[in-house]
Amino acid sequence: MVAPTATLAALRQAIQHRQVLAFRAKGQAREFSPHVLGTKDGQWRVFGWQSAGGSGGGLKPGGDWRCFGVADLVGIEVLAGSWNIGELTGEYGLSCIELIDTAADLEYTAKSLQRRKKRPHER
Repeated sequence: MVAPTATLAALRQAIQHRQVLAFRAKGQAREFSPHVLGTKDGQWRVFGWQSAGGSGGGLKPGGDWRCFGVADLVGIEVLAGSWNIGELTGEYGLSCIELIDTAADLEYTAKSLQRRKKRPHER
């Protein structure tokens, strides 16, 4: 699926200028600090820190890392809030993007690429 050019431009700008976004994805309103834009399996995706809003699986207090298909984002708006760096933990690695288009911090992104979320059967 091809993402609209305006959507990709808005995401690139938000990443480069470290802006917080509001949008709807998977039926939920979300506040999101985008960190990385790229593709996996030919699909555009954005990875970042969701600090507020809904989530099908629940959102931890303070937020959590999320990855969304760009085609799933509706009504993107820039918010006045502070962009959130998120928590650098060993729990979540950047596995939803293979080819990076834009990243807020390449060193931080590289560390994230080295980690991956453990599956329940792994220790």
